[in-house]
Amino acid sequence: MERQLHLCGHKARVFGLSWRPLRDEHTRILASASEDQSVIIWRVAAAHGMAPSYRKAHVLADAHASEVLRCAWSPTGRLLATGGADGAARVFAMPDDDVLSTPPIERARLSTTADGAVGAAGAGASDDSQVYGLAFGGTDARLLVAAGSSLLACDVEAGRSACAVSLAAASPSSGDYVFGGQRNEASESFIFDLALSADGTLVALACSTGRAHVFDARLRSTGAGVTLGVTDGDYVSACAFALPLACAPDEPAVRAAASGAPAAPPILFTACGSGACAWWDVRYPFAPFARVTPHDGAAYSCTPLGCGRVASVGRDKRVMLHQLAAGMRVGGADETDGVPPDAQVLQLPDRGLCCAGQGRMLAAAGGSGGLVNDTAVHVWLLGDDALPPPAERRIGESVTTADVRIGIADLAV
Repeated sequence: MERQLHLCGHKARVFGLSWRPLRDEHTRILASASEDQSVIIWRVAAAHGMAPSYRKAHVLADAHASEVLRCAWSPTGRLLATGGADGAARVFAMPDDDVLSTPPIERARLSTTADGAVGAAGAGASDDSQVYGLAFGGTDARLLVAAGSSLLACDVEAGRSACAVSLAAASPSSGDYVFGGQRNEASESFIFDLALSADGTLVALACSTGRAHVFDARLRSTGAGVTLGVTDGDYVSACAFALPLACAPDEPAVRAAASGAPAAPPILFTACGSGACAWWDVRYPFAPFARVTPHDGAAYSCTPLGCGRVASVGRDKRVMLHQLAAGMRVGGADETDGVPPDAQVLQLPDRGLCCAGQGRMLAAAGGSGGLVNDTAVHVWLLGDDALPPPAERRIGESVTTADVRIGIADLAV
């Protein structure tokens, strides 16, 4: 069973969601980024045995000169980064408490445009500089920004950004799309999403070419990588690293790894514009070990939950809960067309454009932008039946991410 909250405050579609790193299991902090150019900080209380409640803690009105597309918390929870269609990434210092007693203060503003200029009020940047991916690279001082066909490594303290990886010349695009399926003829390769592994060692990019690219997060080596057949006419809209099966629902994976237990192999989940989703062991990029098509139309976002579970949302207004089973193996022929018979499905009132999970808490939002447009953020407190206990064994053999000697792994979906 699950309990649900509806967080109302945005005036237009919601494009990005992010939970602050967990400090108190009874109080969660959620950030939401919207087409209305604002970012809202929500305080969600979910004490055991009590109905969850929420309040709007802070509103960053006009956070960007155009729609805000993404938001991400730093590892300490003291910084919040936002990315917009204006070609800028902003970093705000947040109060270091769960009450959020003081307003956020801007710490840095980073540009992704070629000339370094941030768009004027009400103006959006070109497709090759809009920010569709954000993640702090292991520390509060380093921010990874995906904009257009480039992955930027940003120094928050110095306020500088530099192009670390460019996918523009990686290969011709087989499906030149931008987020939402609109045509994008200006860029050969467009990045839709960015995901960082739980231990911060790997970064994955979801791209318009129908591939997911996986890098060493330190970006010291990009190598030649592996390139396999691209799915024509499709695009990878989202990606997420699954948390280990041995990680309890509300236990951070980093804490679980620090306990001395062998690390699970890095498992990447990808979602596509066709509605297809796949599980990958990034050590073996030649083929996914499981594939499913649960969405009727594009899947726009995915997020890890506890115990090897991932949630995805899409155009069909479904929130799908996917389970990484201990019996799955590389090279397996596990493929399902349509909703799996044992899948758990939650329903949204409008198309889902973004989602974010933290243990048993799952948030999803979106909107269609039409006359009937749901702009609420929907939060579920998932019950034990939705999140099973940790499995007794893990996928494949034990391995540390230090053993994953890859520069670029191109996963053909």
